[in-house]
Amino acid sequence: MNKVDELVFSSIHEHWDEIKRKVQQHLSVSEISYNLWIDPLELEEIKNYYVYIGCEKEDERALEYLHKRFNLAFGTVIYEMFGKIVTVVFKIKGETINQEFENAYQDTLKINPLNTFDSFIVGKCNFISYMVSKTIAEDSAILWNPYFLYGESGLGKTHLLHAIGNFILNNDPTKTVLYVTCKQYIKDAVDSIKNVNGSNAFKSKYMNADVLLIDDLEHIIDKEASLETFTDMLDAFREANIQVIVSADRNYREFYKAPKRFMNRIAYGITTDLTTFDHETSCKIISKIAKSKGITLSEEVKGYLSKNFGNNYPELQSVMNKIEFYSIQNKRLHFEEIDEIIKYLGNQ
Repeated sequence: MNKVDELVFSSIHEHWDEIKRKVQQHLSVSEISYNLWIDPLELEEIKNYYVYIGCEKEDERALEYLHKRFNLAFGTVIYEMFGKIVTVVFKIKGETINQEFENAYQDTLKINPLNTFDSFIVGKCNFISYMVSKTIAEDSAILWNPYFLYGESGLGKTHLLHAIGNFILNNDPTKTVLYVTCKQYIKDAVDSIKNVNGSNAFKSKYMNADVLLIDDLEHIIDKEASLETFTDMLDAFREANIQVIVSADRNYREFYKAPKRFMNRIAYGITTDLTTFDHETSCKIISKIAKSKGITLSEEVKGYLSKNFGNNYPELQSVMNKIEFYSIQNKRLHFEEIDEIIKYLGNQ
């Protein structure tokens, strides 16, 4: 372990019993089930934010059950206690990690536990996308497949993908939700062709999912072969009743090199977009960021920030970070002060 891993391991190991009890509370697990499944688990190793937890039961089915039932809860509790987003991997105590099992499931906890429907600011610019996302997450039946969500960077696509994943896993821990970026998907697809055992690993990873979330599909736009393969996989996912949700920075109709059947497969499902924040939504986001930073802003200041910096979340977050840097704790900042800060920082 490197020094960072050692520090994280030390902190988690020190609070291991507390973590296990919090997992029990998080999932409302009975004392009998706690003693059977959670209490015997041991923290074995942390490597590059992968948390390896040892299980006494020498059974792959038991490992799969632990992953589906407790993976998200352990990741969420660790995040809440230490502020670290980790990937939890269950293994048989003392044995070398089963690489195929790890590859098949390790991406689930890349879902940020803070990105939920409750933390998503809803407005005119994103209401339809929010409602479709929530409906897909709440309904056990597959209503629309695939779901294509698009919009410019910083408007909340990834947040909604994570919110869908978090909702499903919190309400049905037996479901397997796989979240990957398009670049990761392309890499996995290429490896499956190049390597002898690649095809089995690819199928194990993707075809065992109940819900597949693929972010930033625009990275496949100029890769004709990958588009063909992805179109084939869309058919396979649908036949296997795997819910597919993808995001991109543009409408799929702007994937000009895509084959017609790709267009048809996407059109078979449902498509929604996220547009630039309207004034009201932007002000709500500013209020939320300010509250999290302990900063009080007048309505005039919120309006000024919305008008000048309210196009997307990263812009708003950036300007609020600058205001935080120059603010005095518990001091109410007024328009004149904000204006001076923004003008000064704008010249840096």
